[in-house]
Amino acid sequence: MTLARRFFILLTAVGCAGQAPPASGATSASPRLVSPESVIVVPFRTQWLQPATAEFPHYPTGPRNAGVEARVVAAFVINQRGQVELPTISFIDVGVESDFHDAVCEFLRRAAFRWTSHAPARGLVMMPFDFTLGNTRITKSLPPMPDLKSTTAELGAYSPQQLVDWLQARPHCH
Repeated sequence: MTLARRFFILLTAVGCAGQAPPASGATSASPRLVSPESVIVVPFRTQWLQPATAEFPHYPTGPRNAGVEARVVAAFVINQRGQVELPTISFIDVGVESDFHDAVCEFLRRAAFRWTSHAPARGLVMMPFDFTLGNTRITKSLPPMPDLKSTTAELGAYSPQQLVDWLQARPHCH
């Protein structure tokens, strides 16, 4: 297994090219993103944040034994202290087995980050997690990396309420 070697972090703006945010009435009574006006969008591939530990998500046993690889793309807010705001964890990938989402949720519950080349803030980031096997037993390989760069400008134009709606509309940790 080459998860540790192939695991990488891209801190990027959140958004899906060509996908409009849901209507403002789409939020539930309890939004997962509170005080959205204080959230900055962390630009694509910046070095503003670094992981504070060298841990990686656990590769789920079932998919590993079945030879399934996956790329999970999670969007979430990191606060000024480098902690993940757990209710904001959302997934923008499609067709990924739930075991992989569960592994990323568990990892992010204990993850910590450091603000490095930017003053500490509440930052909305997107992070891909690659689960790779590195052998010939692969039955389902990684999909191509989505074009995340094109989403920066789109997300930057969202109002705070549109950011709330965007996160609310996505699958999230339980």
